[in-house]
Amino acid sequence: MPRFCLGRRGKRMTMRSKILFITCGTVIGLLFAIYFASSSIFLRSHARLEVRQTVCNVERVLAALHDSLDKLGVLVHDWSAWDDMYQFANDRNKAFVQTNLGDGTFNNAKLNLILVLDPNGHYVHGKSYDLENEIEVPFPRELDDFVQTHRSLWQFSDVDGNLEGVVALPSGLLLIASRHILSSNDKGPSHGTLTMGRWLNTPMIDHISSVTQLTIAVG
Repeated sequence: MPRFCLGRRGKRMTMRSKILFITCGTVIGLLFAIYFASSSIFLRSHARLEVRQTVCNVERVLAALHDSLDKLGVLVHDWSAWDDMYQFANDRNKAFVQTNLGDGTFNNAKLNLILVLDPNGHYVHGKSYDLENEIEVPFPRELDDFVQTHRSLWQFSDVDGNLEGVVALPSGLLLIASRHILSSNDKGPSHGTLTMGRWLNTPMIDHISSVTQLTIAVG
């Protein structure tokens, strides 16, 4: 009568079960390790992609801002190298102000500020304008202080000197451009400095957002 070695076969099955369990455990562990490693790589890659995208967006905004400053600089050059402005800075005739520095000039050129200084940094003419409400407004007192404490705004080392940049004032950010006031053929001596400015406010930000196709907020 045949005998069944139940005990021995049971031992073999137990050993196989152990081997199978260990193998499955190893495979599952490797799968988890691969999953977490690939997830980590994906997250790092995604983070690097986000950083690159952010840098690219910032560069686009800065390029648009530089373009706005360049155009403001061209406008200032057109006005500062002009015989009529050259004479006005010297004799301060009111006819020039009435003809050329009225509200229409601010509206047409989208300007918030025009400032004319003599060679010593003293005021010849200054006007501040609210483009949204189309009215003249008081000249920013903080800009008065800035002009007196930052001679680089109006004092240049040579006759071709100029300045373009963004001034941070308590009332907001102001894009400015300044140049020597010269004759129409760009000859001196300088009769002072012409500065023009535009507030970096909602209309300006909306314009830059439109150009860059980005949502921009200045806080």
